Amino acid sequence: MKATNSLIIALVLVVAAACSGAEDDSLEGKKKQLDEYKSELAELKGKIKTLEQEIEEVEGPKEVKRKPVRVQEVQPTLYKHAVELQGVVESDQNVQVSAEANGRVLKVHVKEGQNVSKGQLLAKIDDEVLRNSLAELQTAYDLAQKVFAKQERLWNQEIGSEIDYLNAKNNKERLERQIATTRSRLAQTEVRSPINGKVDRVFVNEGEMISPGMPVARVVDVQNVEIMADVSERYLSSFQQGDTVDIVFPTLNRETKGIIKAFGNVINPANRTFSMVVDILEKQEWMKPNLLAKVKAYDRIVKEAIVVPTRILHTQSGQQYVYTIDTTEDPVVAHKVKVEVGFTSTEQTLIDSGLVAGQPIIVEGHSNLSEGEPVTVVSE
Repeated sequence: MKATNSLIIALVLVVAAACSGAEDDSLEGKKKQLDEYKSELAELKGKIKTLEQEIEEVEGPKEVKRKPVRVQEVQPTLYKHAVELQGVVESDQNVQVSAEANGRVLKVHVKEGQNVSKGQLLAKIDDEVLRNSLAELQTAYDLAQKVFAKQERLWNQEIGSEIDYLNAKNNKERLERQIATTRSRLAQTEVRSPINGKVDRVFVNEGEMISPGMPVARVVDVQNVEIMADVSERYLSSFQQGDTVDIVFPTLNRETKGIIKAFGNVINPANRTFSMVVDILEKQEWMKPNLLAKVKAYDRIVKEAIVVPTRILHTQSGQQYVYTIDTTEDPVVAHKVKVEVGFTSTEQTLIDSGLVAGQPIIVEGHSNLSEGEPVTVVSE
């Protein structure tokens, strides 16, 4: 028995040596050997498949592990791409009313926060000297008028000299001008509001001495406030007069709407911006001049747009894609769909091409998916 085993081993060694010695190292030999290996591999795969089928017939089909995903049908929607601009509340009815006359403040007729109308008296300056002067001028004028009337009658009757007539006329007209000037100066002792609005601040107290140019009060009309914003020149043709915008007041956490009223005609060379005036649709008293505001203007509006969450977009080799499913397949598997994107933000992206209305897209569970991977659609 032991001799037989030794003989077999010796025979195997001889055969192996013979085969080794006969191995062809040429290119043709190597190609032939490769073909033989491929043939053996194909034969082996066939045997493996047959065994798997036989095992499956006994054990039953092997359960395929599927990744749970949530899908959402693409629906056309209104898309608005916003450009956020920095602005400030301004008012062309923000007036600092100043004194036009010298004197002592006799009376302040308004208080801060009080509503006033155009022409309403704000403060009164001492006018005693002017009133006395006006009385003297009025007395002199009465006399001059009588003298002129008499000289005029005589002159019409060709009695008296022409110089007397002209002197009387000149004296009367001079006093008329002096009276008019004095009355104008008297009017300047009454400081009146030039607009309808609210007294924002009173700068003087009763008894103080003031002179021309000194501020008496500030009057603001909040019904005429508007937003002035600076716009980059890159958006020179993006917005139109009459466009609706959203206005946010960050410090007050309030929002409202406005309409673009006008554009500036000059580009600021310092920051390459132009001005944009926004009319506030619903003006409120808390909209104070110089209040900071953010204006959301829209440079593109699409009524029937395909929009997807930005987070579901994937990028490979510079091409962006999303995952979709075909509900008619069994099993359901994930498919990559290439898309062309338009405007994008941190939340939403406009899809220019690649998706159609009603197409289901995977919005949850899309991470680490691969093409053709089986999935299970789950509800919320």
